[in-house]
Amino acid sequence: RTPSGIRRLRDADSEDKSTMSSGVLCADECLKVFEEMKIRNAYQYIVFKITDDKKSIVIDVKGEPGASFEDFTSKLPDGGCRYA
Repeated sequence: RTPSGIRRLRDADSEDKSTMSSGVLCADECLKVFEEMKIRNAYQYIVFKITDDKKSIVIDVKGEPGASFEDFTSKLPDGGCRYA
């Protein structure tokens, strides 16, 4: 028999994994494209951003294979926040 506290944790784990505790939603495309980069080396880098309404994370830029570090840094905005 499982204590009710553990059952609640399992119920919480079954919720949509794409929503973070902050309430920001990660777009489905983000995970798909990240897996393509990791497994198939489809991209040199991916830059993510939080949308202006601060409700979701989306892909800002995808670097083609062989892109240089200078290409990557040129995609980062001055005074703006991005995640890579």
